[in-house]
Amino acid sequence: MHQPGKHWKIVAALSLLTGLSASTARAEAPEYHNPQGSFLLGLSGGASFSRNASVFAIGASTGYAVFHGVVPGVRGVVFFGDYAAGETAGTLLLTPPLGWVAVPFVGTEVGYRWEPALDGPLLGVGVGLFVGRPDDSVNVQAGWMFRRFWHDLGSADISGPVISLSIRF
Repeated sequence: MHQPGKHWKIVAALSLLTGLSASTARAEAPEYHNPQGSFLLGLSGGASFSRNASVFAIGASTGYAVFHGVVPGVRGVVFFGDYAAGETAGTLLLTPPLGWVAVPFVGTEVGYRWEPALDGPLLGVGVGLFVGRPDDSVNVQAGWMFRRFWHDLGSADISGPVISLSIRF
């Protein structure tokens, strides 16, 4: 029998989205990470294996930098395997206007999660670093996302690492 939230830590960690970005506002190299006019598209995948269940995850996200370093967006993830589940969330990614090689970020999300026989809201906030020059075509994002899922039986901690690759084209 599925236990709510039991296997989600690994899946949530692996299902955080990889960002692909294309700067539509500027022809020249950006001075900052996530410059105004950047369109972000992300794809994700992950898996969790235990004695009780095997679960796989695929997902997608999108966002648009309305100001330098301010990227509202949406994301969705589908979990499948021994049972099916899903998430949708509104997101907000914030990075300061710095041209450094390592730049901090804060990310938030508010959404909804569906699990077998359980539904409920989820909330997350994360911190970390973008590593790489803003004008590089490839950057790494690493940090931690603190996430909580509330359901009929209580709540579950689904926190995990943020590890993603950002590609600008």
